[in-house]
Amino acid sequence: YENHSVPYCQCTPLPHVLITSGMFPTSPSQPRIAVSIDLLEFYFALFERSGDAVTALARAMRNYYTRRGWRVLDSKGVPILDPFRRPLGFAIQWYDSVRVLIARTLDDAVEKARQMIAAREGADSSPSPSRPSDMSTPSQLPHLQPPNLLNETATSSSDRPLPATSSLMTPLSPSSTSHDTRKPGVRQCSSFLQRRCPACFGGSNWGRTLAAGGDIVVAVDGNFSHRHLRTSGEGLEFYEPEYFIPKEKVDCVGTRIEQLRQAGKKPKATYVPKVPDEAVDACENGHEAANEQKAKTNADRFDDTGIMALVCSHDIPIYLANIDTPGEQLKYAVCLVGELFANIPDDAVVAVLYDIGCVADRGNSLYSYLPDHITDRLIWAISIMHAYGHQWACQLVYNPRLRPGLGLRDGEGVERLWARLRVFIAITRTSGRTRRIWLIDRQVRVIAEEMRNNLGLFLVHKLTHGVSEQRAKARAILNSIAVSEAELREQWSMQQAAQLSVRAHAPVRLKKEVDAILALQNDVDRVEAALQAVRTQLSDGEPSEQADIILSTLEKTSKDLSKRVDNLYTSLNVGTSFPELKGLDANFVKILILARDIKCNIRKRVTAQFLEYDRLDRAAGGKDNPLGAHQLMCSRTGTKLHQHTRKAISKRQPSILTAIRKFNRYCIMLAEEAKKYDIPSTIPIPEQLSTDLAKLRDNPNLYDDVWISSLPHQGTQRPRWLEDQSVREGIQAMLKIDRCNEEEARLRREAQNMCAWFGRELAATELALLTFGNALYAPLLQQRHDDVALLQRRWDTSLLPPEEMEDLVEDLGDDPQMIDILEEIMSSEDEAQMATPAIASITAAKDDGWDARQPGMQTCKSDVQLTSQGYSDDDCSCFGTGSGANDILVLAQKPEDDEEHSRIPQLSSDGVQYIWECPVRDIRDAVNIQIVGAVSRLSSTRVMPRGNGPRSAVFSPGDLLLLASPDRMLNSDCINECAILLQQHFPGISSQDCAIFSTYDIISAAQEHASGTLERSIQHNLYWERDCWLIPIHREPTNDQVGHWTLVIAIISKRQFYHFDSLAIRSVWIDDIKRAHRLIRRVFELAGCEPPPGTWHAMPLITSPVQRNAVDCGVWVLAVIAARLRGFDLTGLEEENLPFFRTYLCGLISQIPEQ
Repeated sequence: YENHSVPYCQCTPLPHVLITSGMFPTSPSQPRIAVSIDLLEFYFALFERSGDAVTALARAMRNYYTRRGWRVLDSKGVPILDPFRRPLGFAIQWYDSVRVLIARTLDDAVEKARQMIAAREGADSSPSPSRPSDMSTPSQLPHLQPPNLLNETATSSSDRPLPATSSLMTPLSPSSTSHDTRKPGVRQCSSFLQRRCPACFGGSNWGRTLAAGGDIVVAVDGNFSHRHLRTSGEGLEFYEPEYFIPKEKVDCVGTRIEQLRQAGKKPKATYVPKVPDEAVDACENGHEAANEQKAKTNADRFDDTGIMALVCSHDIPIYLANIDTPGEQLKYAVCLVGELFANIPDDAVVAVLYDIGCVADRGNSLYSYLPDHITDRLIWAISIMHAYGHQWACQLVYNPRLRPGLGLRDGEGVERLWARLRVFIAITRTSGRTRRIWLIDRQVRVIAEEMRNNLGLFLVHKLTHGVSEQRAKARAILNSIAVSEAELREQWSMQQAAQLSVRAHAPVRLKKEVDAILALQNDVDRVEAALQAVRTQLSDGEPSEQADIILSTLEKTSKDLSKRVDNLYTSLNVGTSFPELKGLDANFVKILILARDIKCNIRKRVTAQFLEYDRLDRAAGGKDNPLGAHQLMCSRTGTKLHQHTRKAISKRQPSILTAIRKFNRYCIMLAEEAKKYDIPSTIPIPEQLSTDLAKLRDNPNLYDDVWISSLPHQGTQRPRWLEDQSVREGIQAMLKIDRCNEEEARLRREAQNMCAWFGRELAATELALLTFGNALYAPLLQQRHDDVALLQRRWDTSLLPPEEMEDLVEDLGDDPQMIDILEEIMSSEDEAQMATPAIASITAAKDDGWDARQPGMQTCKSDVQLTSQGYSDDDCSCFGTGSGANDILVLAQKPEDDEEHSRIPQLSSDGVQYIWECPVRDIRDAVNIQIVGAVSRLSSTRVMPRGNGPRSAVFSPGDLLLLASPDRMLNSDCINECAILLQQHFPGISSQDCAIFSTYDIISAAQEHASGTLERSIQHNLYWERDCWLIPIHREPTNDQVGHWTLVIAIISKRQFYHFDSLAIRSVWIDDIKRAHRLIRRVFELAGCEPPPGTWHAMPLITSPVQRNAVDCGVWVLAVIAARLRGFDLTGLEEENLPFFRTYLCGLISQIPEQ
């Protein structure tokens, strides 16, 4: 370890000093320990992959320092066992709060730009606000206020509350208003939904029918492994969740559901069941999730019992709800679905896949849990993995593989989300209640962003392994059978009509009586087995009196039981309930009913075992915690569960096989009875089941009920869907092809949604980046812009041709809408009297020319280039990246002085043509810049690393003094270092096209013997890759005058010079151009090549002075350099604004760590 002294002034709060030194305090007011910010960033990167590991990191640090002889002792000299856990935990918590604040501030900036673009496109196409409760126009949005961490006049951190989060990122509004804030005519989803999944929510075409599967597919499910111990406490409120819906809103929905159930005990008169109630009742009784009263956890030990999640069909989490009831109540799913509908257009149709979708659909139809305008646009379905546990009639309506429209969506994205969150089960169980929410919410954000960036992979995987492969297999099956598609569709319709008939389901009373008959029949079977054993024993040996008594007793018992079975069957009055069975042999009907009931029992037990096998294949870390691939985790936490499941399966399998064998005997007996008593062919004889459970999984016979009524038939023949195996296989293949076609169409729509969102998001981030009011966050906004731009490559699929996204990128630079946006808000900003302008721009028409940027780089054309000599006012068209939400364009009138704007060219002997005329209209923007507050005096040198720049920048206390003093002139070192600082601070595409030369380079170029000095100075300048060369020039003082700074901008590919002189002295500008031209020739000479051939053209950027004092010329040069680095050509600053720009530069320097 080493000692590092950090000098500071008492007027500056200690936390501010620590942060500027690269350390983050563990306490906002009186810190005793500070943690490296780099270490905290590394921890959060690790947190995203391995979960919260504060304890592990703290103990690793303790061991690390102890082994190097550095120990932490208390006041008595005793070693502290765990000196870092608590302070490190506090530092992580508060540092993440700062990260959240900055992230939400960036979201605000991009959202403002997004709304400005949407407002320009028109109210009908503008996206709805990020939160229903925060409806505000762009002019009403608050100005961007960065966190002031360096203001020496700021109060102590302990005296300031944690800054309020952005209105765009606050939790959703209460449910009482969420359904009343829908704006008619809105064509886009809320912006935060679009950011979470552009494929689902990024489009603007809505209104697909229910039969077509709707516009959006989501899944809902709960998990009771993420529960929280009541003894772990609440914890302090320090974080507003981004994904969790507030408890108040969930409880409000729950109260409404209870009131509706109590008020509507009788079903609606208009209610028409989609599935017979007997089937839905069986599904409800067979799923724990449908039993709201069943406690899945111990309410005395756990205050939070689980989490409910809503994810889109791309596995991206959208909303979460904290479960605080013992059971999985319907209010959580209804609240999540209602919140989704509150943030989508009024005509968008949503399909929700839920484990008990059939039960939820019936309840909503009976009691109207959701408003009618939502119910009319809502499709309920069941997830694929849980379809095994539902009745076949229920699957015909709710299984996404059987019903049209849902394609290959499986509804199991929530299960995959739980798999990624499994590492947080043990951590969050013992964390504080609020910390638990924080950990899960932050991890869910990481998962959502990763899944969004991988949407291209999702499309490719679905198209290749889903659509193409499955459709090919299904097509092969159809080609192998001699049945037309029209016939298959007719047979499928007949099957649905028959199996959804209410008559296909026995009444509840009949089922109860059949259960009694089955119990008696089992007794009869046992007595018969005993009789057979006694007869066998008597036949092998000599008869005895005792054996005869036992035999006669068993025979009498058998007769009594058989008589009771016959009497009970007669009391069922089957002929009344099912007239088709009237007149048939009583024994045949009895066996038929018994076979039907035992098959229902077999199906229920076998599907339950299928679920156990699935759970076994994926289980390894606790209850309902999917894993299986991670052997270490399995060996530690999943072994017990694995063994328990294996043992349970092995115990239940013999009884299942026994039931299957009994059913098969009934099938044989029915076939014999049918031949014996001439049973009509309209009564189908059930087929036997395989005793191999693996084969039963894909056997459709398992899901067919034994029919106890006649079937629809053609003439005297039974329908082919029931009797012909090839037809049954053909129906399945036909349905698979239909789902594949639907999936391909949905994938194409989603690809178009992604493309549309990409264009809007790229424009919004570009606009936010160019807003100088966001200059403090320019590197972060640039990073976000680059992340969006890279989606062009990450989303490159056959469904999303790269040329479409390339066109969006290229057209963004040529879209005049950006300038139109700025012109429209000009008047509103003028009325606000924004008196703090900053960097401005001059843009001009696009000109084809050499592009010095790296080949193959696909980025937005943010470079704005000046035109050639023959430019006229009428040809001027503003284009490029535009500006931000707070920018103002001011079109200054050009002077009418013909002498000052003469077009007479002056051609010198050095091949340069001089024209004293501004090349474009004087277009300026004035921006509301938020300057970092008063900066503390630097007491030591600051060194900015080289990074991507030509060299490092070194700032001494004297440099800051020159910048901070409004009456001091800048020197060469100040100009050079600040230029390097600005180039790293604005790392955009335009900045990458600029090469900034030192003020000493032009002096070296004039000296023949200084070639070595010039070559060393420019060797890292990358001038050979840059088209725009920025050459600052210092004019030596003459007589009693002081020196003066000017700037020459050279566009190499176009052979153009543009000269900036804040005093606009016409008599000496040609000399500056000649000096810059000499430097260019020397540089090309050192490089061993010739400059571009032809005549060069030189024009001034301004022809009227903007400086009225003798000291600000260097500041003007830096302001123009900053404008050029941001993609513009001139600054719109006024002289009274230069002190603010000086302060801005000082703020940038103060954020550089001390040497």
